[in-house]
Amino acid sequence: MFHFMQDMPGLLQAYWIIALAASLIFVIQTVLSFIGLDADTDTDVSGADVDLSSGDVPGMFTFRNLISFLLGYGWSGVCFYSLISSVLWLNVVNVAVGLLFVLTFFLIISQIMKLGKDASFRIQQSVGLNADVYLRIPARRSGTGKVQVSVNGTVHELDAVTDGEELPTAGKVHIDSVIDSSTVLVSRG
Repeated sequence: MFHFMQDMPGLLQAYWIIALAASLIFVIQTVLSFIGLDADTDTDVSGADVDLSSGDVPGMFTFRNLISFLLGYGWSGVCFYSLISSVLWLNVVNVAVGLLFVLTFFLIISQIMKLGKDASFRIQQSVGLNADVYLRIPARRSGTGKVQVSVNGTVHELDAVTDGEELPTAGKVHIDSVIDSSTVLVSRG
């Protein structure tokens, strides 16, 4: 199966073996991740599990990162073997490329984890925040107005009532409590 490696120097054979083995394991990891059989965890070298579903970025010493490092190390060894004559400099370049692979995959995974965060709005998140009056709010709960509030970087328009005096459009208010699923109680801010 590996007859093409018979006439190669030992170091180049080692790079090919590392590159092919790491590539095979990487493909298996990727397929398992896409079909959901990786169980959203990555095993740490120390034996502790890191739960990726919690939004925490996994530690640097994981099996997945080891495979990423070996992938970069092995393939750069194969690619640069004939270009860099010094074994020392070849290994320095290979280690640098391996670390670059780890960093790249680490950043990709951390960005993917951000996609999994729940960004849905719950009206209770607005309590305690300041808001802008969008439509005037009549005095002493005699009617409903509207406020705009920014929660987690998005602006939401909510119905609002007040126990105090009328609050004019473009005024600043403080959200004191939630009345129902779409209405808040506000006071002059």
